[in-house]
Amino acid sequence: MLRDRPVASFFVLAYAFSWIAWAPLVLQRSGLIAPVPPYLHLVGGLGPLVAATCMILANGGAKGLRSSIVRSLGTRHRVSWLLARAPRVFVARDAVSPPDDGRL
Repeated sequence: MLRDRPVASFFVLAYAFSWIAWAPLVLQRSGLIAPVPPYLHLVGGLGPLVAATCMILANGGAKGLRSSIVRSLGTRHRVSWLLARAPRVFVARDAVSPPDDGRL
């Protein structure tokens, strides 16, 4: 199925991996289970990355994964590119974060 329907497979895997990590947080918030580590929301955010890695391995094997890693790290002017774009992450985070007034 991963090779027959790659886009659908990616979305199913991404949602599955994300919600496997987020489900305990939802259940804790509902009072159904004991407290869980609060950093699970970060782990759930890696669902698309894990799904993409699974799809690359399923379709291209280890050679495809190696090629993808080399392509993603092999950008010219990598340091200047990161320095120019890294502040955008913090600006975007501050733009969407709610004010910290002690309430959720």
